[in-house]
Amino acid sequence: MKVVIYARFTNKNPAEESIEMQLRSCHEFAKENNYTVVGEYIDRNPSGLSNGCPEFQRMIADSAKKQFQAVLVYRIDRVSRGSYDYGMYKVQLKVGGVKILSVFEHSQNDSCEILLEEMLKTITKMYSDELSYKIR
Repeated sequence: MKVVIYARFTNKNPAEESIEMQLRSCHEFAKENNYTVVGEYIDRNPSGLSNGCPEFQRMIADSAKKQFQAVLVYRIDRVSRGSYDYGMYKVQLKVGGVKILSVFEHSQNDSCEILLEEMLKTITKMYSDELSYKIR
C-alpha cells in the first residue's frame, strides 16, 4: 500500500514528540507493515487546528489525485485535536480512497479500531480545550 506521512509539531507544547521522532516512527511502522512511503507532509509551529496547517491542507488536496491509499501519522491528534474537524477530514480523505493510520494507536481488529479512534478523538478534544483554557 502506498502511504504518505503527515507530521506536525508546535513549540508551544514541549511535551509533543519532535518531527524527527514522528518521521522515524512512521517510517519504521511503514517498513514493518510493507507500506511504501511516497511522500511526507510536515507542518512546523502551527496551532493544533488542522485548518491552520498549510501542508496538511495540501495533503488533503493531493488525496484527490489518488496517488496514495493512506496517511500515516504518529498519533491521531496530528490530524486534528477537534473531533468535528477530525471527522470532516477523515470523510474528505475517504472520498479520495485514503484512510488514516496511526503508528501509536492501532489495532488489528476493525471494531476495536473504531472504538479506540472515537475515544481518542474525545480525549484530544478535552486536552485541547483544557490547554486553551490554561493559556487564556
